[in-house]
Order: sequence, then structure tokens, then C-alpha cells
Amino acid sequence: MSRYIYTTTLLNDDVPIHVIQENFGHKDMRTTRRYAKRLNFGSLDKVNENLPG
Repeated sequence: MSRYIYTTTLLNDDVPIHVIQENFGHKDMRTTRRYAKRLNFGSLDKVNENLPG
């Protein structure tokens, strides 16, 4: 799950997707795009609920 969060965070910070693709070593851009699509805000909310505060 951390890879999905990391990818989404980078995209939200306007990091170009080709930079993210290179960082992960993905040969196909579709793989990188799947990381961003699979994480939804409901999942992120669950993670945040479980973080120590």
C-alpha cells in the first residue's frame, strides 16, 4: 500500500508521471498509472485512522 500512497503523493505534488515511472523502474507507463488509480481516498482515510496521533 505504501507504493500506492507514495505514487499518489508524488502525482498530487505535480511530479511528472515519467519521473515516477523511472523511479519505480516500470517499463510500461500503464503500470505506473495503475498505482495511482488503485488508491482511493477511502483507503487513505483508513490508513490515517490507524496512525498514532
